[in-house]
Amino acid sequence: MFRQPLVPLLTLTAVVAGATGIPEFQWPVNGEVSLAFAEYEDPLLGPALHPGIDIEAAPADVVRAAAAGTVVFIGTLPPYDELVIIEHDDYLWTYYGHLFRVRVEEGEVVETGQIIAQVGQSSVTGEYACHFELRRGGLNVNPLAYLPPEPEPGSEP
Repeated sequence: MFRQPLVPLLTLTAVVAGATGIPEFQWPVNGEVSLAFAEYEDPLLGPALHPGIDIEAAPADVVRAAAAGTVVFIGTLPPYDELVIIEHDDYLWTYYGHLFRVRVEEGEVVETGQIIAQVGQSSVTGEYACHFELRRGGLNVNPLAYLPPEPEPGSEP
C-alpha cells in the first residue's frame, strides 16, 4: 500500500537538483508546459495552488517514467483523474495524472523512460495533458528544477 510521510502541504523550489542520491529526471511526455507550478486559476474557487506542471500532449501519447523507481499507487483520484505514483530514491515521489490506459502495475519496478501510461483528458480543464508532480519528503517541489530544458517539439522525451 502507498505510504507517504504525513507532512503538511508546503511548496518549495528544489535547490539541489542533481545532488548525491537524487536521480536524473527526464520529461515524461514531449510537449509544452500549459499550466505551471503554483500558478492556477480554479474556475470555481479562484486562485489556487497547482502543485505540479501540466504538459500539453496529443491524445494517447505515451507517458514515460521520469526516473527509475517503484510504482506505489494506481487509481482514480480527483483532481488527478487516473493517477500513477512512483517512489524513487532519496524520499522522492513522482505523480502522473490525467492518464488513459495505464500500462504498469502496483509494485512494478520501472526504469527511466519506460512507458507507464497514455495521455488522457483533464476533467478540470478539458485539455489533453499529463500532470507531472514531484514531491520530496512529502513536500511539493517545482518539477522544472529537476528536469532538463524542455525538449524540442517532435523529439522523444
